[in-house]
Amino acid sequence: MKTSTKGYTLVELLIVISILSVIGAMAYKFYSGNFFRNNRIKEAKSQMMSLRLALKSYLADTDEWPVPDGFALGITPHDNTQWEKALITGDGKPNWHGPYTMAITMDPWGHRYIYANYNVSVSSFSAIVCQGPFGTANGTAPHYGIADPYATANKVTYPPDRQGFSIVPDIDNEDFSIILWME
Repeated sequence: MKTSTKGYTLVELLIVISILSVIGAMAYKFYSGNFFRNNRIKEAKSQMMSLRLALKSYLADTDEWPVPDGFALGITPHDNTQWEKALITGDGKPNWHGPYTMAITMDPWGHRYIYANYNVSVSSFSAIVCQGPFGTANGTAPHYGIADPYATANKVTYPPDRQGFSIVPDIDNEDFSIILWME
């Protein structure tokens, strides 16, 4: 009498399940990393848009940016909290109708945002910078991306999107900066 062998053996099933498990684990690692990274980028962009609105409201009321021209905060050793204080307390400016924000939040990676208002005869830019995952916690020394004349080149090399954002990669590692141009 002939017996039919329909189905799979236990060993074959275990091999298939282990292969599918390995593929699933690799896919989870790939997609979850991008998911969390993209959510942090979206959160940073949202916070930066709010800061831009606060800065433009300050400009509309006082006819000047919170930081004098020539101070590129984070590049020079000046206090990076000066612009934050100006948005919250006004620093005695006439026509100040703030506060324009209640607090300056840290970026999604736990670093301070940098505001730079740099205006000299060679170039001019004003921007809010998020230093990305490997930035400095106090926002006083950006590792790349904003120092003049490199910042002007970045606006050309990495043109802003419709909302005014440039994402500038650091080619040495997986880091990047997000720049929100004020112009």
